[in-house]
Amino acid sequence: MLGEVLTHQQLLRLKEHKYSSCGSSLLEVFFQPFWKWLVTKIPLWMAPNLITFVGLVINVFATLLLIYFDPTGKGYAPQWCYLLFGVALFIYQQLDAIDGKQARRTNTATPLGEMFDHGCDAVSIVCCAEGTLMAAGLGNYRLIFFSWVLIGSVLYYCGHWQSYVCGNMTFRMLDVTEAQVFIVVIHLISFSLGVQFWSWHLFGIELRLYVIIVMFLICGTTIILDLVAIFTGGKGKAGSTIADSSILAPSVPLAIILFLSWTYMKHSEEFYLNWTAIVMFVLALPLVKLSWMIVVAHMTRSPLSMVDWIMIGPLALLVNNHFGKILNDGVAFFIVSVFIVIDLLVYACKVCRQVSTFFNISCFTIPYSTEKDSK
Repeated sequence: MLGEVLTHQQLLRLKEHKYSSCGSSLLEVFFQPFWKWLVTKIPLWMAPNLITFVGLVINVFATLLLIYFDPTGKGYAPQWCYLLFGVALFIYQQLDAIDGKQARRTNTATPLGEMFDHGCDAVSIVCCAEGTLMAAGLGNYRLIFFSWVLIGSVLYYCGHWQSYVCGNMTFRMLDVTEAQVFIVVIHLISFSLGVQFWSWHLFGIELRLYVIIVMFLICGTTIILDLVAIFTGGKGKAGSTIADSSILAPSVPLAIILFLSWTYMKHSEEFYLNWTAIVMFVLALPLVKLSWMIVVAHMTRSPLSMVDWIMIGPLALLVNNHFGKILNDGVAFFIVSVFIVIDLLVYACKVCRQVSTFFNISCFTIPYSTEKDSK
């Protein structure tokens, strides 16, 4: 938390960064005409980052509302909550898709925009994973709930790990757009037919389990493809990352966070079962920061730190359990949750402030004159 996040050398390398990607997803070609039309309806004074942020706030609000009404994740929320989440995610998808188009339209594209967009996506991934499980009423499946929430963030992290090694983002046939549409459909079904719909059986298996099987297969395949690309060798010296660091280094902080989260869950089963959705939302936040860190490492061509302040959160929960629960589960978890959220916000604000100052730009406003709208 202490000191500046980026050095002057990192900022200079960030200035040289150029966005690079390859591939496209199955549905993207169908959405592109709509996105090109939609961006023309956005006022020219509206900053691209503000568009992304508005979408994220709506997405997070809908997720927190679901968690408020159904902290166990078993499908007890009012049915309108699932409609709200589906609409919120659809709005986020559209706004996230047009922020880059707005940047090019207003000639305000900067590395900060790419960094900010990836940061928001990392948070939205957690919302999507939580929302899917809650809409299907999977709170009773403790290991599935735990695994799926974290796998969503691991998937996102591996995508940027691959970018960190190979130098460019790779979009596959089934990617984020397809996943978001799938999740929206799940919520619309839960709204119209009720969460109990997912308890119906097909060939002796609950429908909710088919949802998870499909998602696990897609995510698992994508993670494997990313790992294959990573271990094929990077663009740095002797097959290293673009920062000339080991291609294996990003696995260390990932393993630490997953180990701490798994160990805490195993030793706090009663508390976890009563507050499944809340616990998993908070335990996924360290992975959000880890994703932010690897995005920054990629864009500044810098080594990724192996440890971080945010790891203190889940570690403190383990220490509290080890010493006979000095604080009861609820109090300890609340304190750690506050610490994790503050650490995330401090990191995000510091990075945005440093980059904005270096490029002499504002994060949420852009240069604008009324003459632009008259053209």
